[in-house]
Amino acid sequence: VLASAALARGDLATAQAELDRLGPAARGGELAGVLTGTIRLVRFDLAGARAAFETTLRDHPNSIRARLGLARVAAMQGEAERAEQLFAEVLEREPGNPEALARLSAAALSGGARAASSRAVLEAANRAHPADPALAATLGTVLLRLGEPARAAEVLDAPAFRDRRRETRHLLLLAEAREAAGQTKEAEEAARMAMAQDPNNPFARRIVAGLLLKAKDQRAAELVLEQGLRTQPADPVLQQSLVQVVREGRGLDAALDLANRLAAQEAMRPASLALRGDLLMGAERFEEAAAAYAAAYAQAPSRELAQRRAGALQRQNKQAEAAAALAAWLEREPGDAAIQAQLAQLEIVAGRTAEAERRLVQVVAARPEDAISLNNLAWLMQARSDPASEAGKAALAEARQYAERAYYIAPSAETADTLGWILARQGEAERALPLLRQAAAASVARRRPDPSMFYRYAVVLEAAGQRDEARRVLEPVVKADLQFPERAEAERLYARLGGG
Repeated sequence: VLASAALARGDLATAQAELDRLGPAARGGELAGVLTGTIRLVRFDLAGARAAFETTLRDHPNSIRARLGLARVAAMQGEAERAEQLFAEVLEREPGNPEALARLSAAALSGGARAASSRAVLEAANRAHPADPALAATLGTVLLRLGEPARAAEVLDAPAFRDRRRETRHLLLLAEAREAAGQTKEAEEAARMAMAQDPNNPFARRIVAGLLLKAKDQRAAELVLEQGLRTQPADPVLQQSLVQVVREGRGLDAALDLANRLAAQEAMRPASLALRGDLLMGAERFEEAAAAYAAAYAQAPSRELAQRRAGALQRQNKQAEAAAALAAWLEREPGDAAIQAQLAQLEIVAGRTAEAERRLVQVVAARPEDAISLNNLAWLMQARSDPASEAGKAALAEARQYAERAYYIAPSAETADTLGWILARQGEAERALPLLRQAAAASVARRRPDPSMFYRYAVVLEAAGQRDEARRVLEPVVKADLQFPERAEAERLYARLGGG
């Protein structure tokens, strides 16, 4: 149990220590095998991880966790079809498994080579288990985002659901699908069912109000939200929804007047104090928004108002003033790790990396599961480390531990890129390549290719002796009119690889 908890927060050292304490009998159990494989996976011993998971699956043929581990290994080794097959096997045994659903839905929405087949896996699982709410919600969301709302509504309103109580969020998703399909009457019915089932759910009231507004019934739309505020006056979703309904139906000035009235009512605070600034931000009147947040902060200082004011100042490119707004809150609440993390990001942008690193050390000590801060700290530490010196090697080793935790907690293009680059700088090019490949591919999948990631991937490909592949990866980056920090180095590398 302790090992599982440590691993969940990315603490590999503690997880390994707890695993080492297990007796021989416990070591043969499913959980011990999965933990062993996962620790090896996070440390990028892919062969060892695969062996551990395969052994566990052999000894425990119905193990879902072993299948998930093997799927992660397959994905990291570029075996997308194998990973997809394993996720399908997981859904056969546990149709609502969160990881399998998340991975398959991401692939289905990626537009990549496995998009159609991943969708097909979800659809097949739904046909086999039409009454599983998590599976139906996942497939419904995928279909909705792919522009097939009528099909999404069919999945969410399948006969298997009609004679049983549905979760409020299921009904809200059904209402969204009905509305997107142009089925306004049915959408309102679903939203009102959700509201009747959970009168205090602000999202149900927001959807009903939106449908009434679309039907040109301005007063009824406002009334639905006002009724909710009578019992939940401080609810931020209801407040935001009401001022937005007024803005859409009666204009910005009317919405600003309403925001002022709500902010003046003690029962509506603290959320109401941000309404005026939020409306001005939506209107792209950033200077006025910053002033509104500052005035509200003077009345009742809060983390949320400090963050909002900093955001408005950033939109005006006033980075120093944004940092000062956050620092002012930290003078009141020096232990606020969330604001410390946000301020560290501003310091990184401003080039004050030493200050940011010192701050992030405190942040990750207070929030060991903050993957973004872990990743930022790992990147800053490796950037100042010289692998040729003993001190640099030690710093890289420490950075690697932070990067491993970040990647395990939140695998993404950024965390894969950081960990892959650290491994490469430690001379482990073969272990680094799958990560850097994953990072580059993920940046493309989200339609925001990062040229710096492609440059680092090419550097490590060359180090691994794959010069032709390095040139192929680097060519579109160099030939495009893109500016990025490593542009000059990328051009030199491309020339060295024989590019012209």
